[in-house]
Amino acid sequence: MARAGMTNVIRRLRALTDAGTAEETLDGVTYWSDDQLQDELDRAARLLVNEPLEPLWITEDGAARLFCYAFPFGRHFEEQAPDSSWAVRDALGNVVSGYTVDYALRRLTFPTDQRGAFYTLDARTFNLEAAASRIWEQKAAFAAKKVDWSADGRRVRGSQEQRHCRMMAAHFRRMAGLRVGRMRRLDDEGGSR
Repeated sequence: MARAGMTNVIRRLRALTDAGTAEETLDGVTYWSDDQLQDELDRAARLLVNEPLEPLWITEDGAARLFCYAFPFGRHFEEQAPDSSWAVRDALGNVVSGYTVDYALRRLTFPTDQRGAFYTLDARTFNLEAAASRIWEQKAAFAAKKVDWSADGRRVRGSQEQRHCRMMAAHFRRMAGLRVGRMRRLDDEGGSR
C-alpha cells in the first residue's frame, strides 16, 4: 500500500502521465496502481539527511524574530506522515514537532519565536519528471503491441499512440535533466592507425 505521505506526489505523477488505474493488464497485473507509481517515484528519489533549514528572520516591533524556516530545494517532497522519512530535528538530533508545513512554499512555521534555533530536515524528495519519463516509456511498450487497422472508413493507429508516448518520455527526460548516452569504440575510430 502506498505510503500516506505520497498521496499528493502520486496524484501529480498520475496527472503528468495520464495514468489511469486500469489502463493496461499484462500477465494478470493491472496498471497503474498507486503502489506501481510509488515504485517509479522511489526509483527517482533522493534521501535528504540532516539538511539544514534556512532561518527566515523578520523584524517585528523593532526586534528580529524567527518563526519560519525554508527547507532545502527538492523537486517534490514526500509529506509528513507516520510512515514517511520526514523528520525535523534540533541541534541535538531530537525530533521536534509543533510546526506547520507549507510544501508549495517550502516553509515550516512555528507558532512562537524560535530565537535562532538550528533545525535540520530528513525527507525524501523526488524527481517527478524522471519517474514520468519511465512511465511514458512503459506506456510506449504497451502501445507497441497495438496494430494499425481500418474498418468502415475509420482508421485506428497504434503506431501514433506509441510515437506519442515516446515523445512524452523524451520531453520528461529533458525536463528531468536525464541524458541518454551513446557508447562508441575508441579503438575503431576512423579505421586502423
